[in-house]
Amino acid sequence: MKKSFTLVETIIAITIFSIGVVGIFSSFPRVIEYFSQSRDRFIASQLAQEGLEVVRNIRDSNYIQKNNWLTNLSNGDYILQYNSTSLLPYQDIPLKISSDNFYNYTDGNNTKFKRKITIENINAATTRITVTVSWLGKGSPFVVREILYNWK
Repeated sequence: MKKSFTLVETIIAITIFSIGVVGIFSSFPRVIEYFSQSRDRFIASQLAQEGLEVVRNIRDSNYIQKNNWLTNLSNGDYILQYNSTSLLPYQDIPLKISSDNFYNYTDGNNTKFKRKITIENINAATTRITVTVSWLGKGSPFVVREILYNWK
């Protein structure tokens, strides 16, 4: 029985090990890109959800104030602030992120994300809300739609 490896066995073992190491390291860039895309889509989904929530809040505030449920919800494309009950005409400008990590259009550093709220009044009792969050990169845009009803 041999007590040592031959040169051929050693070369084969080193080759197999090298192929494994190269395979692992060559997959790192793809894994990093995948995580970056996942992070962007997660942020976009939260920004889209926030857009829907603000529009719902406008509708609900109209009910509380005894206004027509479509007050301030006319057909068109808009931007909005997370802390406002009014919509502003759409501008193709990026959202900013403030020092306390809130996305807005007034203060902070520019981000890669843009959000557009589209309102389509289908009839007197139904409105379609489409929120589109876009950015440069794979996975863009992220779109959510919801139908709002005059439930009162």
